[in-house]
Amino acid sequence: MISTLDVIQESFEDVPLDTSSHPDNNITNTHNINQQIENTTPNSNSNSNISNNTKLYSHDLNNTNGINTANKYQYQPPHSLFVSSSSSSASSGASSPATRASSIFSRTSDISEISGADDEYLNPLSADAKLLFENKDYKLEEALQRMSMLKSMSHLCTKNNLMANNASHRNSDSNVSLASTLSVKSEPRSQYLSSTRPVNLPPKTKYEIAKHEKDYQNILEAEIYNEKEKLKDYQTKKKLLMAQEAKDEKLWLKVINNYDVLIKLPQTRELWWRDLPEKYRGKIWKRQLIGKKKLAFEISVLKKALNDALSTLSQACNLKSTKDELVKRQKEKANPDLLEDVRFIEECSDRLQYSFPEMKHFQYGENFDSVLQVLIAFRSLKNKNEKLESIDMLKTINLVCILTYVFDDSLVTLSCFISLLSKKLPNLMLCSDESQIPSDLLKDLEIQKSKSQSSYFGDIKDQFDKYLLQLAPRLYNHFIQRDINSLKIVKGLACCIFSNQLPFDVVLRVMDIYFFEGDILLLRASLALLKKISFKLYGSKEEVYDLLKVDGLINSNHLDVGEVDEFIKDIRDVLKKN
Repeated sequence: MISTLDVIQESFEDVPLDTSSHPDNNITNTHNINQQIENTTPNSNSNSNISNNTKLYSHDLNNTNGINTANKYQYQPPHSLFVSSSSSSASSGASSPATRASSIFSRTSDISEISGADDEYLNPLSADAKLLFENKDYKLEEALQRMSMLKSMSHLCTKNNLMANNASHRNSDSNVSLASTLSVKSEPRSQYLSSTRPVNLPPKTKYEIAKHEKDYQNILEAEIYNEKEKLKDYQTKKKLLMAQEAKDEKLWLKVINNYDVLIKLPQTRELWWRDLPEKYRGKIWKRQLIGKKKLAFEISVLKKALNDALSTLSQACNLKSTKDELVKRQKEKANPDLLEDVRFIEECSDRLQYSFPEMKHFQYGENFDSVLQVLIAFRSLKNKNEKLESIDMLKTINLVCILTYVFDDSLVTLSCFISLLSKKLPNLMLCSDESQIPSDLLKDLEIQKSKSQSSYFGDIKDQFDKYLLQLAPRLYNHFIQRDINSLKIVKGLACCIFSNQLPFDVVLRVMDIYFFEGDILLLRASLALLKKISFKLYGSKEEVYDLLKVDGLINSNHLDVGEVDEFIKDIRDVLKKN
């Protein structure tokens, strides 16, 4: 397939790049889309049109006129903006106090310096090419590559026919003759070769050759036409989506200014199901999680816990960086609690390496240190609250990462994290153990008969099984046959609000809706997820539990649920009445 870089290199040879009239020097590969589509239309009349179209196609990619029009179709992959910023911040602050823990405990601290390097020897692309690759629309590029490939295939018949007709005028020993290329010893046979016929079969008649090549061209033209239509639909949807996002952002601003009144309107419910604006997400989450509620801890207590966490982190760094083994052992004996803190920090650091690794946002740098600070502070506070003391913190590391990214403030992150874990369903699922939610159905039935299991758990299981039977009866029967407890699956998914199972952008959208809809959203999302990936869940009990990470294991493999908007629609349609 033809890559964008190949087209750029050709255009640099044929057309000089004029950037003097563009002070921003902003280049994108989405300009003059319609012109590019026209240039990819197959034309089998002559070979000269091929090179002319290629030059014109290359010229369009480098033409920067009307750059504002192109940007409205620009698609950026999730987190493409903050990946580069986090890398540069990590490399620039490797020696600063804010990233000291990262340089000592993170396994990727050395890689961060390389990823943030701006050395022309390490990154040989020109400034124009860098801008092009940073701003490229991946879906658009795929469509253009497919059309370019089809265009090249459409000229295959014409090229081969011309080579076959000229074969009699060439030297039989020539390396460029079709006969020698196809290892055909008989020179007269080369004039009967066709791209639509294998060489080991008898040659076609002239009528068959003409008919089949015409059919071949028609098929390719139909495919190119379909690609054009898909691309036009994508452009239209993208334009409508961006217009809707701009409109929703203005509506959310009005809601924030009169929150208590407007948030109760049914029209506002449609807003949070569509998406929350990135610039207002932190304010809305804070209002929903804290608002006017009474906090589990006073602000002064939270601040003290964060300051103590910084001190603990600094002492752990000092102990870890001590090279003299004798001095190190003396410090460990003098402060045995510090050794336990170091072990906890090391365990959290290892888990952080698997927290949304595709983003490269939490594995090193200031974000790494901020997450550790919040975790250490929460560890010192959870023993002071009965609802929090039995929580397994290692299962909630991804939640802390998400809150750290949204709020970018340790105090707000800690207070919202405590409020989130105090909600009924996540709290019960995090605090429950094997004696309350066993891994198999037989023990679960025994617990229900002995009435040692709360009625809340029983109601959740009954309702979940009821709707799972309606949505995916085959999967429900498989769970019964394999002795798979659906309540344990709900526990593994709901306790961390899917942060251990789903990609970052999907979890953000799920949490957006959860803060408004409540615990029922977690059950609906669990049903939608099981239905979406049901084809992967017909294995043994251990395989199903490992795939869904019900035991809280964190790794870099996230479940693929497709496009975010489609999955959110699946969640909304789960319990919708016909």
